[in-house]
Amino acid sequence: MIAWDFRIGSWSCNRRFPSATGIALILAAALGSCADDTQGSSAQGKSPGFGLPQPIALAQPRFLAVVGGDYKSSALSLLDLGPLQPGDLQSSPPRWSALLHSGSHIGATAMALSGDVVLGHGAGLERQLLLVDRGTGVITQVDGFSGAVIRQIPVASGFFANPQDALAIAADRWIVPRMGRNPKPSADPGDFDSGDDLLALNPQTGKVLQSLTLSDRSTLPGGVAAPQRLAALGPHIWFALGSFASDFKAQGPARILAVDAQTLQLQRQIDLPAQKNCIAPQALADGRIVVACQGSYASPSAQVAESALVVIDPQSGKVVQELPARPEDGPWSRDVAAVDARWIAAVTLGEFALQRPDRLWLADLTTGERVAISTAAEPFGYSGLWADPSRRQIWLGEPKAGADLLRFGVDQAGAVLAGSRLASNPGSLGALELGGL
Repeated sequence: MIAWDFRIGSWSCNRRFPSATGIALILAAALGSCADDTQGSSAQGKSPGFGLPQPIALAQPRFLAVVGGDYKSSALSLLDLGPLQPGDLQSSPPRWSALLHSGSHIGATAMALSGDVVLGHGAGLERQLLLVDRGTGVITQVDGFSGAVIRQIPVASGFFANPQDALAIAADRWIVPRMGRNPKPSADPGDFDSGDDLLALNPQTGKVLQSLTLSDRSTLPGGVAAPQRLAALGPHIWFALGSFASDFKAQGPARILAVDAQTLQLQRQIDLPAQKNCIAPQALADGRIVVACQGSYASPSAQVAESALVVIDPQSGKVVQELPARPEDGPWSRDVAAVDARWIAAVTLGEFALQRPDRLWLADLTTGERVAISTAAEPFGYSGLWADPSRRQIWLGEPKAGADLLRFGVDQAGAVLAGSRLASNPGSLGALELGGL
């Protein structure tokens, strides 16, 4: 494993480089323009104070991270949520558009972003962001305050590893699920290059610490286990298996696993025989787990029946609630976001043949009821969903819209108030992934 390490002084919106070094100059082209859309424009240099520390508790997200893309190129933008007051759904927070993108020149030995980039889940307590590049098999760590690329860590060794997430347990321990299987793995298990596994590594040294091979856990005989997104809950890490055939034409039933965060030893296995294609488990405030299952795209006629929002009690390992998809609404998407232990947001997928658009729903986990709160302009119009529990807000991406970010407030009783729309990256790549740091 090789680690590329980039460290620079703080970087501000006026493009000054305090304590500039040669490395800082290499990174200069990688950092996009700052912008403030309080006047509906993308003018540069009008965000005084953006990137400066403010006394916000670490439990409260400071930044909204947006990965925009068209599946050929990607761009990372940040919105500074620090100035927002509770209940504020109208103000335009300072925005830093395209601070890093596929055209950025990071350095002679570094990797530019591909068109297939997702946000990792957490990078410790320092307001840092992990970009998981599934196309190149590289994890890029970015500082939220300065916009600096701290380091890049490759997680593939000559094969298409297809990492799906990166979870920072500590500054010296990241967990990465690799969905791709190496067709010609090394005979030495110490090389950790089998793929289709969970990888634990030390980003400070680039050294792989251990791995957990998952191939034998696939619910499709002979298929790839294909671990998906990660969720931390106490000492455990939860994730779903995709269980795909190598050609993706078949898929096994859903299986949810929990492993010890420090040892990667399997702690629990929960099978969901009626569901398929579960992606991203989330920990609820009361300790339960919720996961959205999309159903298999390989079987359109059965997809709705295989799709549900599933709530799991991690102590008993039992499903305690299930919100099945309905034929009139379509299957649930991968996106689910928890406002608190009772209220969750989720998206149903549209259908071109039926001219049915995507819809955003607020679901009540106490009663099982769901209410549609927003409708996309077209099928598959929404992408990216994130909830900010500390501010009781939901953020939703609509990539093809000029103002590609929607936001909603949810009170304790589940009443929803729609806020003004924002543009994450005016005139360029629309939002595909949302996350907080």
